[in-house]
Amino acid sequence: MIAEKALQNAIKFNTIGLVVSKLIGAIAGLLFVTISIQHLDPERLGVWFAVTSLFAWFSLFDIGLGNGLRNKLSGLIQENKIEEAREYVSTAYALVSIIFLIVFVVYVLLNQIIDWSSIINSHYILNSEIARFSIYLCAVVCLKFIVQLIVPISAAMQMVAIGNLIESVSRLVAVLILYAYSEKVQVDLLSYGMLFFSPYLFLLFIFSITIFVTKFRNISPSISRVRTRILPELFSFSSIFFIIQVCGIVVYQSNVILVSNQLGPQVAGEFSITFQYVSYVIMIFTMFLTPYWSAITAYYTKNDLGWIKNGVLKLERIWFVMFAILISMVLLNDVAEYIWLKNKITFNLSLLAYVALYTALFMYGSIYVTVLNGVSKLQVQFYVSVISAIVHIPLSLVFIKLYGIVGPIIPLVIYTSISVGLYKYQSKLILEGKEFGLWNA
Repeated sequence: MIAEKALQNAIKFNTIGLVVSKLIGAIAGLLFVTISIQHLDPERLGVWFAVTSLFAWFSLFDIGLGNGLRNKLSGLIQENKIEEAREYVSTAYALVSIIFLIVFVVYVLLNQIIDWSSIINSHYILNSEIARFSIYLCAVVCLKFIVQLIVPISAAMQMVAIGNLIESVSRLVAVLILYAYSEKVQVDLLSYGMLFFSPYLFLLFIFSITIFVTKFRNISPSISRVRTRILPELFSFSSIFFIIQVCGIVVYQSNVILVSNQLGPQVAGEFSITFQYVSYVIMIFTMFLTPYWSAITAYYTKNDLGWIKNGVLKLERIWFVMFAILISMVLLNDVAEYIWLKNKITFNLSLLAYVALYTALFMYGSIYVTVLNGVSKLQVQFYVSVISAIVHIPLSLVFIKLYGIVGPIIPLVIYTSISVGLYKYQSKLILEGKEFGLWNA
């Protein structure tokens, strides 16, 4: 078992590491938007956000293996079953590689009949340009999900900061390369995408191999350690995470496509940038939140509910600080427009206020989602996620017609308000040892 002091040290290390990681990621994100506004016309910028948002749906094809593997590995490491942990890592890599190879081949065949211009309501960008970009993006996304298994593996090893640092540093270097060479390439989606994604993916791959050769050598993936006999358990452990993930993608990633389809890609660009502006608060909050998931799993295994309660109280105090920062960002939006967006794009204040409200609710709810994920009590999340996913697209379309760009956020605020109450109640029951029925599933 991992000792008490070791767990506390791991949380401190991960929190510091995530501060650095999220800071690097924030700088990369800010620079990318600024550079893209300078080099892509408004319609191409909107198409970029719409297509990349759509490809986020491809994360469904990892069938929840990342999160399922994280919880399973955390338990095996706690029990010092290193050889079995290596079998799970090796099997997960093999399975995800096969899945995404099939996904890529199927997409290349389907891409020939997709009318991209109609889907994202683009008036003058050729369908062929978007189609070429989408094939390249599909390849990038598929390879990324294979390489990115290092993130949940790092988390299970109580080194969540390492996986996040690998991704953030890779992204920053890719953005700097984009800045250095963006004026030297033809301004089309494929060229711009290759200039950004190729170095990012290459660095992610190199860093991941380096970590397995050094820090994680004892659980490094190997073809000889792939075990088909553990596939049923790996699937069953990941299945609920998968369904919750499917629903989350439907609810959160469909918005940009709906806005683009109904209001045009330029409006979709404004919508995406507003979300990205506010997302930096989520990024800061996540760096405090992330180390707790695997730690909660460890302390719950030890039946130390007092530690988890104290952790929740600390996270709630941090949430109040984040809420104050959100209010400041809304009030100082004109400063962000001048410094970050160079006054080329202006914020819709109604949209910004709604997104800030949704973000505050989302962050507060994520405290209790982390508790429930850490103790593997997922049924309530499952039902809430499924219901939200079923009603989201029809509701969003109605609200877009009624309220324009603000439309998709109104259903999000409604779902999130309800889910926060449910998740907090369930977490309270579990931490008081009073869970029963559905609340204990």
